[in-house]
Amino acid sequence: VPFAGCYASDLPRAQQTAQELASTLPALGTFVLDGRIRERDVGRRQGMPLGEFKRNLDSYDDVESTHALRERAMGFLLERAADQEGSILLVVTHGGVIRSLFRHSGKQVRNGGVY
Repeated sequence: VPFAGCYASDLPRAQQTAQELASTLPALGTFVLDGRIRERDVGRRQGMPLGEFKRNLDSYDDVESTHALRERAMGFLLERAADQEGSILLVVTHGGVIRSLFRHSGKQVRNGGVY
């Protein structure tokens, strides 16, 4: 598939995946890093065990809202759609971003599947 552009989150996990893809498929070229497709900002709770994080979610004032996450990711997608209309793009991002965008489209994501 000829990709018109390759983009990745600026967080290390996504950059590593993008580097692996680029080394396996040199025709992809260079990935452009973009902070708008990074995972949710959880403030000072970054790295906390998920169970503990979820139990106290309502008390966190420095956690990025689902709405804010979706708005920045949609900003990225809308900008790319305007700049590269009709093109096929490769985007390396994170599960939370993908789930948020699918929910926004009316789709449900469960156990890795889209419904």
